[in-house]
Amino acid sequence: MRGRSIVLVACAGLLSATGPAPAAAQESLGRVLNPEMPPLLPNLISFERVEGDRRTIHFLDIQSGRVFPLEGTPQEVDSSALVLPGIGNRGAQFRSFSGDLAWRPVWDDQRRWFAYAAGTGDGRLGLFLHYLDRSDAVGAGEPILIPTEGDVVTPRWSPDGRMLTYSANGRIYVISRADRLLEPGRSVPAGVSVEVQGPRGTALYPVFSPGGDRLAYSVQTTVGGQNWGVEVVEVDSNGQAEGSPVLMTPALTNSNELRPSWSHDGTHLAYFLDRDPGGGGAAQIDIGVLRLVENPQGGVARGEVLQGRSPRIADDVFPNEIRGPTWVQWNAGGGQVAPAIVYVADDDARGDPVMLASVDAWSDAQADYAVRLDDELDWATEQHSFVIVAPHRLTGAYQSRFAYVHQVRGGQSLGIQDVANPALASLQVGCRLGRPGCWVSLREREGTTGRPSNGSSKALSLLLPGAGQLAAGETAKGAVLAAVAAGAAVLALTSIPSVDVADVQRVSTAGGNNYYLPGDPAVAAFEDDEGTLLLAAGVFGAAWVISALDAFVLGSGDSGMGFEIGPSPTTWRTEGGSGWDLGFRISR
Repeated sequence: MRGRSIVLVACAGLLSATGPAPAAAQESLGRVLNPEMPPLLPNLISFERVEGDRRTIHFLDIQSGRVFPLEGTPQEVDSSALVLPGIGNRGAQFRSFSGDLAWRPVWDDQRRWFAYAAGTGDGRLGLFLHYLDRSDAVGAGEPILIPTEGDVVTPRWSPDGRMLTYSANGRIYVISRADRLLEPGRSVPAGVSVEVQGPRGTALYPVFSPGGDRLAYSVQTTVGGQNWGVEVVEVDSNGQAEGSPVLMTPALTNSNELRPSWSHDGTHLAYFLDRDPGGGGAAQIDIGVLRLVENPQGGVARGEVLQGRSPRIADDVFPNEIRGPTWVQWNAGGGQVAPAIVYVADDDARGDPVMLASVDAWSDAQADYAVRLDDELDWATEQHSFVIVAPHRLTGAYQSRFAYVHQVRGGQSLGIQDVANPALASLQVGCRLGRPGCWVSLREREGTTGRPSNGSSKALSLLLPGAGQLAAGETAKGAVLAAVAAGAAVLALTSIPSVDVADVQRVSTAGGNNYYLPGDPAVAAFEDDEGTLLLAAGVFGAAWVISALDAFVLGSGDSGMGFEIGPSPTTWRTEGGSGWDLGFRISR
């Protein structure tokens, strides 16, 4: 699964794009936490930087190498607000704080909005909205402060960018139309946040499902003592609970299950598992996985905690501080796509490597459920502590972007790895069709049998659009091209002029309006059909050219084509709306 990759390392404002740089050449950024890439056009990384008793949000521009802070001095905050129950507490040593950044997952050509928590000056952690402009500079003016009660932690957007959820004082809130608040300098009145009536105890780490119709979170339970479990509740279009929440991990009574994260299709949840909730033994953090079981009506019935080759899909890991485990899509062979999890193993002897575990292989009790990803991809770095992956559908048809934190002399540094790897870019379904904010993304896999590289495939691509791709095993791509060509052919056949030969001769020999009267119905019918024929020919020709380019020009190396189709609000439009958008790109 090796592919072409480059390593970009933040070095005190400089970025190296010449290949894997030795650790000695990298300068420290101090203590680095919680890297996060925007879901759309991820050429930026936000991260938190610790300097003494200050913790601040910074940004790294991947293209220029510029590192710059979120402007403004973070206000003081009560240290108790920063202590979250469970694994990886921030601790009480920070007196000023800005962090928990969450990028809004909707395209906006003018601004990249994000939500974050920061001190408000009165000892509280408040909820703020701010943006970067088109030049990747922090927006002018003051950020938007959302009136809230209590200390805000872990704000998270819905997939369509309309809603925003967060936790405050152990309760979960939702702003149902947060998109209407995105006006620079706007003063927001109180009452825009509504508590979600559903969680049966103290709740933290809320996160929307890929379809936006469910919320998962960690909830304090009384089962087996004061432990934490994972709970899911159905929500309506305003983010409010529909029905009763379902405790997904009732059988795990002697552990804490924290920070759930959704698989790309919304059928699985992963979570960090602390098997020593009392803190009396040696700390060990694992990763568990559960499958959602639905009732006949399509609602959540229960959670099935998976038991594969081992009770947990990964043992002894470095947990992300505020987010759940990182999901990716994995090529399981034969064109099949399987969910997988990328994590950092707590293994000093091997340099704390980045690992990938296939959920299907693990649950099928196969021996090779995990691979050492940093070894496979030649990252040339060690002592990792965080790893995240940008959404594959937005970094190129055959490219995935990893960001990670690793140790260098005197501190930590950020690494960015662009991987031309077909195993991490394939079929991706965002949610159940028919749900609001749903999208479907198609990605073709690349490989020895996945590209129309032989002579027969090339010839077939020239003969009929999509034929070569179908012969080479690229079913989805070939089907789309063939369907477009077939549609154009049908359009042409149904648009044969209906006027008689005499009318055609009149039009073809007239040389203007001198021979026939303007508005003649026969002439108008012929001209309409002529335009339709030209359109059909153009569509067929475009499909043919794309098919040929894919076979000949892009038929080797790290290249490919990608299609996207789905309801418009979640992908290309900044605000709500209806309808379907179709996107196409070629990557080289």
